[in-house]
This record gives sequence, structure tokens and C-alpha cells, in this order.
Amino acid sequence: MKRGRALRHAAAPWSRGHAPQVLLAVCAALRAQVPLDGVIVWGSASVSLQHISGESVPLPLERGAEVPAGSRNLDGLLVLRVLAGVEESTPARIARMAAQAQVSPGLSAL
Repeated sequence: MKRGRALRHAAAPWSRGHAPQVLLAVCAALRAQVPLDGVIVWGSASVSLQHISGESVPLPLERGAEVPAGSRNLDGLLVLRVLAGVEESTPARIARMAAQAQVSPGLSAL
């Protein structure tokens, strides 16, 4: 793997939805997308949550802060401890909620 690329490009066990207990993922490149939900164990950066929450103002995050998968590292270097595998990541939960909302009857149907 080339230096500066997000770890999401590697074939790894968490790609099947199982997050190991101790796993470090590096998200280093400018504008790199955070591959999995994690907690910052080293570094600090401005992170954009626009893809997740619609919030356009980047958040300055540092050690101990949680970073959801799908957010963008706008500057700096982050080393993350992964909190959840692919199936339990923030984008996967959002997709499941959207799918459930599409099949659920709306308030007007009541």
C-alpha cells in the first residue's frame, strides 16, 4: 500500500463486517475519507461531516474524539482505533434506516 492512502484499500478481515478488538487505521491523505467508525488515538485534524450529517462547517477533532465512517479528513494525520465493522458503521446504519423508512407507512397512511 502506498504511503498516505487510506487503509480502506487493503483487503482485511473488517471488510467482512468483523472489527478486531485492537486495530489501527491510518487516514492520512488530504481529503481522505475515513474508512470505518473510530476513535482518534493519535493526531488531530479538521474533519468534514457534510457527507454524514449535512453540516458544512468542519469540526476540529483531536485525541479521544469519535470519527464516523464517511467523514473527510481535511488536514492533518489521524490514527484511529476502529469501533465497528462495515455492517455496523455509521453509513450502514443510515442506509438501513432509509430502507426501513421507505417500506414503513407514513403518518398520512394512519
